Amino acid sequence: MKFLVLLFSLFFSFTAFAEQTKDSIYINQFKNQLNMCDVQYKKQLTPQTDQQIITTNDQITAVDEATDCYKKIASNIFDVFYPHTKEKMNQSLNNLIKLQYDFYENIYQSSKYCQSNCGSIYVVISHTNVKNDVLNYISETLNFIEMQNK
Repeated sequence: MKFLVLLFSLFFSFTAFAEQTKDSIYINQFKNQLNMCDVQYKKQLTPQTDQQIITTNDQITAVDEATDCYKKIASNIFDVFYPHTKEKMNQSLNNLIKLQYDFYENIYQSSKYCQSNCGSIYVVISHTNVKNDVLNYISETLNFIEMQNK
């Protein structure tokens, strides 16, 4: 009987360890994917020739593509670690991003000093702030999961 209890305990210990190891692999994969988004973003903002000029439009496109890359990773994180609430998590993230765009565009485009037009660089700054906020949100999520996984 003691042998069965010991065997049963070992089985559950091994199962828990295997699950923890699998989750650690997922966490590392997601972190690597975030780094790949950053590499691609920086590559898009680096002129490929001496004559190439990175326009404001190029900057906005690069920032928005990085944000979309982060969102895809967040969706995958929700699939793995939040399976019962993944739809709600994705919707909440989309709502948060929309609010952030509104918030930053109001800061940079709606002050009394910007009545006619402050220029498109402030759109780049707004979008960059949203990108950074989304990255921080995902990083915090992964940090929390990693902390719980120990």
